[in-house]
Amino acid sequence: MTLNNNSRCRRWCGAFACLLLVGASLVSAAEPQIEEVRDLLRAELPDAKTLEMKESTVESLLARFAGRVRWVESEKGSNQISAASPLVSRLFDGRFAYIHPSRFDALASEVPGSLRALVPTNSGVVGGIIDLRFVTGRDCSSALRIANALVAEKKPLLDCGDGLKDSEGAPVLGRMPWVALVNQATKGSPEGLAAALRQAGTAVVIGARTAGHAATFREFTLKTGQTLSIATRPYRLGDGQSLPTLGVAPDVEVKVDPEQERLAMAGWAHSDSNPISGVGKTARPSASIASTNRPARRRLNEADLVRMQREGKRPDLEVGPPSAEVTAARVEDYASDPALARGLDLLKALAIVRQVKPSPASSLE
Repeated sequence: MTLNNNSRCRRWCGAFACLLLVGASLVSAAEPQIEEVRDLLRAELPDAKTLEMKESTVESLLARFAGRVRWVESEKGSNQISAASPLVSRLFDGRFAYIHPSRFDALASEVPGSLRALVPTNSGVVGGIIDLRFVTGRDCSSALRIANALVAEKKPLLDCGDGLKDSEGAPVLGRMPWVALVNQATKGSPEGLAAALRQAGTAVVIGARTAGHAATFREFTLKTGQTLSIATRPYRLGDGQSLPTLGVAPDVEVKVDPEQERLAMAGWAHSDSNPISGVGKTARPSASIASTNRPARRRLNEADLVRMQREGKRPDLEVGPPSAEVTAARVEDYASDPALARGLDLLKALAIVRQVKPSPASSLE
Protein backbone atom coordinates (compact mmCIF):
# COMPACT_ATOMS: atom_id res chain seq x y z
CA MET A 1 0.00 0.00 0.00
CA THR A 2 2.88 2.30 0.86
CA LEU A 3 4.56 1.55 -2.46
CA ASN A 4 1.39 2.42 -4.32
CA ASN A 5 1.12 5.72 -2.47
CA ASN A 6 4.74 6.57 -3.17
CA SER A 7 4.35 5.65 -6.82
CA ARG A 8 1.20 7.76 -7.08
CA CYS A 9 2.97 10.65 -5.41
CA ARG A 10 5.90 10.45 -7.79
CA ARG A 11 3.53 10.47 -10.77
CA TRP A 12 1.72 13.55 -9.46
CA CYS A 13 4.99 15.32 -8.77
CA GLY A 14 6.24 14.47 -12.23
CA ALA A 15 3.05 15.77 -13.86
CA PHE A 16 3.21 18.95 -11.79
CA ALA A 17 6.82 19.51 -12.79
CA CYS A 18 5.90 19.07 -16.45
CA LEU A 19 3.12 21.64 -16.09
CA LEU A 20 5.57 24.09 -14.55
CA LEU A 21 8.01 23.57 -17.42
CA VAL A 22 5.28 24.00 -20.04
CA GLY A 23 4.00 27.11 -18.28
CA ALA A 24 7.46 28.59 -18.12
CA SER A 25 8.04 27.89 -21.80
CA LEU A 26 4.72 29.52 -22.69
CA VAL A 27 5.57 32.63 -20.68
CA SER A 28 8.97 32.88 -22.27
CA ALA A 29 7.44 32.32 -25.71
CA ALA A 30 5.07 35.25 -25.17
CA GLU A 31 7.91 37.66 -24.53
CA PRO A 32 10.58 38.07 -27.21
CA GLN A 33 14.19 37.82 -26.17
CA ILE A 34 15.87 41.21 -26.05
CA GLU A 35 19.01 39.77 -27.65
CA GLU A 36 17.05 38.74 -30.75
CA VAL A 37 15.42 42.17 -31.08
CA ARG A 38 18.72 43.97 -30.48
CA ASP A 39 20.50 41.96 -33.19
CA LEU A 40 17.65 42.60 -35.62
CA LEU A 41 17.78 46.35 -35.05
CA ARG A 42 21.53 46.42 -35.55
CA ALA A 43 21.15 44.53 -38.81
CA GLU A 44 18.35 46.67 -40.26
CA LEU A 45 18.90 50.20 -38.91
CA PRO A 46 22.12 51.81 -40.16
CA ASP A 47 22.54 54.11 -37.17
CA ALA A 48 22.00 51.24 -34.72
CA LYS A 49 24.96 49.18 -35.87
CA THR A 50 27.45 50.82 -33.51
CA LEU A 51 25.12 52.01 -30.77
CA GLU A 52 25.50 50.64 -27.27
CA MET A 53 22.06 49.36 -26.27
CA LYS A 54 21.83 48.85 -22.54
CA GLU A 55 18.04 48.76 -22.32
CA SER A 56 16.81 45.94 -20.08
CA THR A 57 13.41 45.36 -21.71
CA VAL A 58 12.20 44.99 -25.26
CA GLU A 59 9.67 47.83 -24.93
CA SER A 60 12.27 50.29 -23.66
CA LEU A 61 14.52 49.27 -26.53
CA LEU A 62 11.77 49.86 -29.09
CA ALA A 63 10.90 53.19 -27.46
CA ARG A 64 14.43 54.31 -28.26
CA PHE A 65 13.64 53.93 -31.96
CA ALA A 66 10.09 55.26 -31.81
CA GLY A 67 8.57 55.88 -35.22
CA ARG A 68 10.92 53.47 -36.97
CA VAL A 69 10.07 50.23 -35.18
CA ARG A 70 6.63 48.99 -34.17
CA TRP A 71 4.69 45.85 -33.51
CA VAL A 72 2.37 44.81 -36.32
CA GLU A 73 -1.12 45.20 -34.94
CA SER A 74 -4.57 45.37 -36.42
CA GLU A 75 -5.49 48.88 -37.53
CA LYS A 76 -9.17 48.07 -37.52
CA GLY A 77 -11.17 51.11 -36.54
CA SER A 78 -8.30 53.57 -36.88
CA ASN A 79 -9.73 55.11 -40.01
CA GLN A 80 -13.39 54.14 -39.85
CA ILE A 81 -14.99 57.56 -39.74
CA SER A 82 -17.60 56.43 -42.23
CA ALA A 83 -17.85 52.72 -42.94
CA ALA A 84 -20.94 53.23 -45.10
CA SER A 85 -19.39 56.05 -47.16
CA PRO A 86 -15.61 55.54 -47.10
CA LEU A 87 -15.14 58.29 -49.70
CA VAL A 88 -16.90 61.47 -48.57
CA SER A 89 -16.85 64.35 -51.04
CA ARG A 90 -18.84 67.55 -51.07
CA LEU A 91 -18.82 71.30 -51.68
CA PHE A 92 -18.69 73.86 -48.90
CA ASP A 93 -20.42 77.15 -49.71
CA GLY A 94 -20.45 76.03 -53.32
CA ARG A 95 -16.83 77.24 -53.54
CA PHE A 96 -14.63 74.80 -51.62
CA ALA A 97 -14.18 71.16 -52.56
CA TYR A 98 -13.75 68.61 -49.78
CA ILE A 99 -12.77 64.95 -49.86
CA HIS A 100 -11.99 62.40 -47.15
CA PRO A 101 -10.67 59.02 -48.42
CA SER A 102 -10.91 56.99 -45.21
CA ARG A 103 -9.56 53.88 -46.96
CA PHE A 104 -6.56 55.46 -48.56
CA ASP A 105 -4.99 52.67 -50.62
CA ALA A 106 -8.30 51.24 -51.83
CA LEU A 107 -9.79 54.62 -52.82
CA ALA A 108 -6.78 56.48 -54.19
CA SER A 109 -7.75 55.72 -57.78
CA GLU A 110 -11.23 57.21 -57.22
CA VAL A 111 -10.09 60.46 -55.60
CA PRO A 112 -8.97 62.31 -58.78
CA GLY A 113 -12.22 61.53 -60.61
CA SER A 114 -14.36 62.57 -57.65
CA LEU A 115 -12.51 65.87 -57.34
CA ARG A 116 -12.73 66.59 -61.07
CA ALA A 117 -16.49 66.06 -60.87
CA LEU A 118 -16.67 68.56 -58.00
CA VAL A 119 -14.39 71.05 -59.73
CA PRO A 120 -15.25 71.21 -63.44
CA THR A 121 -13.38 73.54 -65.76
CA ASN A 122 -14.25 77.23 -65.24
CA SER A 123 -16.35 76.44 -62.17
CA GLY A 124 -16.79 78.76 -59.20
CA VAL A 125 -14.77 76.46 -56.90
CA VAL A 126 -11.78 78.41 -55.61
CA GLY A 127 -10.13 76.05 -53.10
CA GLY A 128 -10.13 72.54 -51.72
CA ILE A 129 -9.55 70.41 -48.64
CA ILE A 130 -8.15 66.89 -48.60
CA ASP A 131 -8.86 65.45 -45.18
CA LEU A 132 -6.23 62.90 -44.12
CA ARG A 133 -7.20 62.70 -40.47
CA PHE A 134 -7.54 59.11 -39.21
CA VAL A 135 -6.32 57.89 -42.60
CA THR A 136 -3.77 55.09 -42.85
CA GLY A 137 -1.97 53.82 -45.94
CA ARG A 138 0.91 51.53 -46.82
CA ASP A 139 1.10 51.95 -50.60
CA CYS A 140 3.15 54.99 -51.61
CA SER A 141 1.78 54.82 -55.15
CA SER A 142 -1.57 55.89 -53.67
CA ALA A 143 -0.01 59.13 -52.44
CA LEU A 144 1.59 59.74 -55.83
CA ARG A 145 -1.69 59.10 -57.66
CA ILE A 146 -3.55 61.70 -55.61
CA ALA A 147 -0.69 64.21 -55.68
CA ASN A 148 -0.61 63.98 -59.48
CA ALA A 149 -4.19 65.24 -59.54
CA LEU A 150 -3.47 68.27 -57.35
CA VAL A 151 -0.04 69.62 -58.35
CA ALA A 152 -0.26 72.08 -61.23
CA GLU A 153 3.22 71.74 -62.70
CA LYS A 154 5.56 68.92 -63.52
CA LYS A 155 8.05 68.69 -60.65
CA PRO A 156 9.72 66.08 -58.40
CA LEU A 157 7.30 64.81 -55.78
CA LEU A 158 8.24 61.77 -53.74
CA ASP A 159 10.72 58.91 -53.47
CA CYS A 160 9.33 55.89 -51.66
CA GLY A 161 12.30 53.63 -52.18
CA ASP A 162 12.07 52.99 -55.91
CA GLY A 163 13.32 56.32 -57.23
CA LEU A 164 12.06 59.88 -57.32
CA LYS A 165 8.70 60.28 -59.06
CA ASP A 166 7.57 63.48 -60.79
CA SER A 167 4.09 64.95 -60.99
CA GLU A 168 2.37 64.95 -64.36
CA GLY A 169 0.75 68.39 -64.03
CA ALA A 170 -2.91 69.05 -63.22
CA PRO A 171 -4.12 72.30 -64.88
CA VAL A 172 -7.65 72.19 -63.40
CA LEU A 173 -7.28 71.07 -59.79
CA GLY A 174 -3.77 72.46 -59.47
CA ARG A 175 -4.80 76.03 -60.24
CA MET A 176 -6.38 76.56 -56.81
CA PRO A 177 -5.03 76.42 -53.24
CA TRP A 178 -5.47 73.32 -51.10
CA VAL A 179 -5.49 72.50 -47.40
CA ALA A 180 -4.36 69.10 -46.09
CA LEU A 181 -5.86 68.21 -42.70
CA VAL A 182 -3.76 65.82 -40.59
CA ASN A 183 -3.58 64.52 -37.02
CA GLN A 184 -1.80 61.94 -34.87
CA ALA A 185 -3.69 59.13 -36.61
CA THR A 186 -2.47 60.13 -40.09
CA LYS A 187 -0.10 57.26 -40.81
CA GLY A 188 2.12 56.06 -43.65
CA SER A 189 1.59 57.14 -47.24
CA PRO A 190 -0.97 59.87 -46.32
CA GLU A 191 1.87 61.55 -44.41
CA GLY A 192 3.97 61.47 -47.58
CA LEU A 193 1.09 62.98 -49.54
CA ALA A 194 0.66 65.90 -47.11
CA ALA A 195 4.40 66.64 -47.08
CA ALA A 196 4.70 66.38 -50.87
CA LEU A 197 1.76 68.73 -51.47
CA ARG A 198 3.26 71.26 -49.10
CA GLN A 199 6.70 71.19 -50.69
CA ALA A 200 5.19 71.47 -54.15
CA GLY A 201 3.52 74.71 -53.05
CA THR A 202 0.07 73.20 -53.48
CA ALA A 203 -1.23 72.85 -49.93
CA VAL A 204 -1.00 74.22 -46.41
CA VAL A 205 -0.94 71.50 -43.74
CA ILE A 206 -3.30 72.09 -40.80
CA GLY A 207 -3.86 70.00 -37.68
CA ALA A 208 -1.53 68.00 -35.44
CA ARG A 209 1.82 66.30 -36.02
CA THR A 210 1.38 63.00 -37.85
CA ALA A 211 2.36 59.53 -36.61
CA GLY A 212 5.80 59.36 -38.25
CA HIS A 213 5.26 56.18 -40.28
CA ALA A 214 6.15 57.64 -43.68
CA ALA A 215 8.77 55.08 -44.61
CA THR A 216 9.30 51.80 -46.40
CA PHE A 217 8.69 49.17 -43.71
CA ARG A 218 9.71 45.52 -43.68
CA GLU A 219 8.14 42.94 -41.42
CA PHE A 220 10.21 40.42 -39.45
CA THR A 221 8.73 37.44 -37.59
CA LEU A 222 10.41 36.70 -34.27
CA LYS A 223 10.86 33.27 -32.68
CA THR A 224 7.83 33.98 -30.51
CA GLY A 225 5.66 34.34 -33.62
CA GLN A 226 5.23 38.08 -33.10
CA THR A 227 5.91 40.39 -36.02
CA LEU A 228 8.10 43.46 -35.81
CA SER A 229 7.89 46.14 -38.51
CA ILE A 230 11.07 48.14 -39.14
CA ALA A 231 11.45 51.27 -41.27
CA THR A 232 14.32 50.35 -43.53
CA ARG A 233 14.14 53.57 -45.58
CA PRO A 234 12.22 56.84 -45.00
CA TYR A 235 10.26 58.54 -47.75
CA ARG A 236 12.12 61.40 -49.42
CA LEU A 237 10.63 64.55 -50.87
CA GLY A 238 11.41 66.11 -54.23
CA ASP A 239 14.37 68.04 -52.81
CA GLY A 240 15.90 64.87 -51.38
CA GLN A 241 14.94 65.64 -47.78
CA SER A 242 13.80 62.65 -45.73
CA LEU A 243 10.48 62.82 -43.91
CA PRO A 244 11.11 63.05 -40.16
CA THR A 245 10.59 59.95 -38.03
CA LEU A 246 8.75 62.11 -35.50
CA GLY A 247 6.04 62.86 -38.04
CA VAL A 248 5.09 65.71 -40.36
CA ALA A 249 4.65 68.95 -38.42
CA PRO A 250 1.67 71.09 -39.55
CA ASP A 251 2.03 74.65 -40.80
CA VAL A 252 -0.91 75.62 -38.60
CA GLU A 253 -1.25 73.60 -35.40
CA VAL A 254 -4.72 72.86 -34.08
CA LYS A 255 -4.79 71.11 -30.71
CA VAL A 256 -7.81 68.84 -30.39
CA ASP A 257 -8.44 65.71 -28.40
CA PRO A 258 -8.35 62.88 -31.01
CA GLU A 259 -11.51 61.21 -29.75
CA GLN A 260 -13.44 64.48 -29.78
CA GLU A 261 -12.15 65.14 -33.28
CA ARG A 262 -13.28 61.70 -34.42
CA LEU A 263 -16.76 62.27 -33.00
CA ALA A 264 -16.99 65.73 -34.58
CA MET A 265 -16.03 64.37 -38.00
CA ALA A 266 -18.45 61.48 -37.75
CA GLY A 267 -21.22 63.83 -36.66
CA TRP A 268 -21.21 66.12 -39.69
CA ALA A 269 -20.04 63.44 -42.16
CA HIS A 270 -23.14 61.38 -41.37
CA SER A 271 -25.52 64.33 -41.32
CA ASP A 272 -28.07 64.80 -44.08
CA SER A 273 -26.82 68.28 -44.93
CA ASN A 274 -23.55 69.99 -45.62
CA PRO A 275 -22.36 71.67 -42.41
CA ILE A 276 -21.78 74.97 -44.19
CA SER A 277 -23.64 75.25 -47.47
CA GLY A 278 -26.60 72.92 -47.02
CA VAL A 279 -25.59 70.82 -50.02
CA GLY A 280 -26.37 67.18 -49.29
CA LYS A 281 -23.46 64.82 -48.75
CA THR A 282 -22.50 62.48 -51.53
CA ALA A 283 -19.98 59.70 -51.86
CA ARG A 284 -19.94 60.34 -55.60
CA PRO A 285 -20.69 63.88 -56.80
CA SER A 286 -23.83 64.16 -58.86
CA ALA A 287 -23.67 65.06 -62.54
CA SER A 288 -25.59 68.26 -61.90
CA ILE A 289 -22.70 69.70 -59.94
CA ALA A 290 -20.24 69.01 -62.72
CA SER A 291 -22.40 70.05 -65.65
CA THR A 292 -23.41 73.60 -64.78
CA ASN A 293 -21.72 76.80 -63.78
CA ARG A 294 -24.87 78.40 -62.47
CA PRO A 295 -25.06 79.04 -58.72
CA ALA A 296 -26.93 76.20 -57.05
CA ARG A 297 -30.13 76.95 -55.14
CA ARG A 298 -29.39 76.35 -51.49
CA ARG A 299 -31.80 75.38 -48.74
CA LEU A 300 -32.79 78.21 -46.41
CA ASN A 301 -32.49 77.88 -42.67
CA GLU A 302 -34.20 79.88 -39.92
CA ALA A 303 -31.46 82.54 -39.88
CA ASP A 304 -31.90 83.04 -43.64
CA LEU A 305 -35.67 83.49 -43.33
CA VAL A 306 -35.39 85.99 -40.46
CA ARG A 307 -32.77 88.04 -42.32
CA MET A 308 -34.77 88.02 -45.57
CA GLN A 309 -37.96 89.03 -43.77
CA ARG A 310 -36.17 92.04 -42.30
CA GLU A 311 -34.79 92.98 -45.71
CA GLY A 312 -38.14 92.52 -47.46
CA LYS A 313 -36.90 89.74 -49.76
CA ARG A 314 -38.84 86.74 -51.06
CA PRO A 315 -37.31 83.38 -50.08
CA ASP A 316 -38.34 81.69 -53.32
CA LEU A 317 -36.24 84.17 -55.33
CA GLU A 318 -33.09 83.96 -53.22
CA VAL A 319 -30.68 81.72 -55.12
CA GLY A 320 -27.37 83.50 -54.63
CA PRO A 321 -24.53 82.52 -52.33
CA PRO A 322 -25.05 82.95 -48.58
CA SER A 323 -24.20 86.28 -47.05
CA ALA A 324 -21.17 86.67 -44.81
CA GLU A 325 -23.48 87.02 -41.82
CA VAL A 326 -25.28 83.72 -42.45
CA THR A 327 -22.07 81.87 -43.31
CA ALA A 328 -20.40 82.98 -40.09
CA ALA A 329 -23.38 81.81 -38.05
CA ARG A 330 -23.34 78.40 -39.68
CA VAL A 331 -19.61 78.02 -39.16
CA GLU A 332 -20.20 78.61 -35.44
CA ASP A 333 -22.63 75.67 -35.45
CA TYR A 334 -19.76 73.39 -36.49
CA ALA A 335 -17.00 74.80 -34.32
CA SER A 336 -16.70 71.31 -32.80
CA ASP A 337 -14.38 70.50 -35.71
CA PRO A 338 -11.82 73.30 -35.34
CA ALA A 339 -9.30 71.94 -37.85
CA LEU A 340 -11.94 71.92 -40.59
CA ALA A 341 -13.12 75.39 -39.60
CA ARG A 342 -9.54 76.69 -39.67
CA GLY A 343 -9.00 75.22 -43.14
CA LEU A 344 -12.16 76.81 -44.50
CA ASP A 345 -11.22 80.17 -42.96
CA LEU A 346 -7.84 80.03 -44.69
CA LEU A 347 -9.36 79.20 -48.07
CA LYS A 348 -11.90 81.99 -47.70
CA ALA A 349 -9.14 84.48 -46.91
CA LEU A 350 -7.12 83.35 -49.92
CA ALA A 351 -10.19 83.68 -52.13
CA ILE A 352 -10.67 87.27 -50.97
CA VAL A 353 -7.01 88.12 -51.56
CA ARG A 354 -7.13 86.69 -55.07
CA GLN A 355 -10.17 88.78 -55.91
CA VAL A 356 -8.39 92.02 -55.02
CA LYS A 357 -6.76 93.41 -58.14
CA PRO A 358 -3.66 95.55 -57.55
CA SER A 359 -3.90 99.12 -58.79
CA PRO A 360 -1.60 100.12 -61.66
CA ALA A 361 1.81 101.17 -60.44
CA SER A 362 2.25 104.89 -60.61
CA SER A 363 5.01 106.18 -62.81
CA LEU A 364 8.11 107.41 -61.06
CA GLU A 365 9.06 109.68 -63.89
